[in-house]
Parts: sequence; structure tokens; C-alpha cells
Amino acid sequence: MAPLSILPGRVRFESPDFLGRIDMCERVESELGQVDGILCVSANHRTGRLLVEFDGARMSASSATSHVDRALKRAASNCRSAEQVRGRAVRHRRSSSEAVQRAFVDVIAQAILPRPMNVLLRAAMSSSKE
Repeated sequence: MAPLSILPGRVRFESPDFLGRIDMCERVESELGQVDGILCVSANHRTGRLLVEFDGARMSASSATSHVDRALKRAASNCRSAEQVRGRAVRHRRSSSEAVQRAFVDVIAQAILPRPMNVLLRAAMSSSKE
């Protein structure tokens, strides 16, 4: 997984595997928290982002990235096997609620966005002609 941003002692990642998956976030946080040199790990299931703070004297950003990749692969395989045990009912419920959310967002977007976008497009076109 490629980092979104790298600062001294901090690397931020984004993965769709984290979205809505508290169990995945907790597994990755737990595993990375045990790595020597990693100071703090924060995975957010709402944004799909992971922040890793590490000791720059003991670890490089590329090393932190490789630890994140390994932890994500292990957590993904563990979470998939747990979902398979729970059965298909959980997946069907999740997919239908996601469909309702998407439909709601689409309706709102269609009601709100076309008007501002038309105004913005006209303004952009008029300023480019000048």
C-alpha cells in the first residue's frame, strides 16, 4: 500500500479495506502496536485511513510501510475467515444498507449539485474568455 503522506516520524495510509471494518482496524492497530520502533497507530474505519507514528532514529518510512503491508495482509485474511464463519446473512445485510446509503446520497447530490455546478461552470467559462 502506498502512503498518502510521509512526514518525519509519521506515515499516513488509506485503504478501502478499513471502511466500515472496525475489526480490521483493531487487528492492524494491535499488530503494528507490537512492532519495535512504532510509537502510535491509529486506524479509522470511517475514513479508511491509518496513521503510523514511528521513531525515526530506529525505523525508516519504508520500513514502516513494509510493516503496514504485512499487518494489513494478515488482518485481511483473518477477517475474511471470520466473515466466512458468520455466514452470508451479515454480508447481505451490509450490502443492502450500503445500497440504501448510496441511493440516499445520489438523490441528495442530484437535488443539490446541478445548480451550483452550473453556476461554477458558467463563472469558469466567462473568466477563461477574458
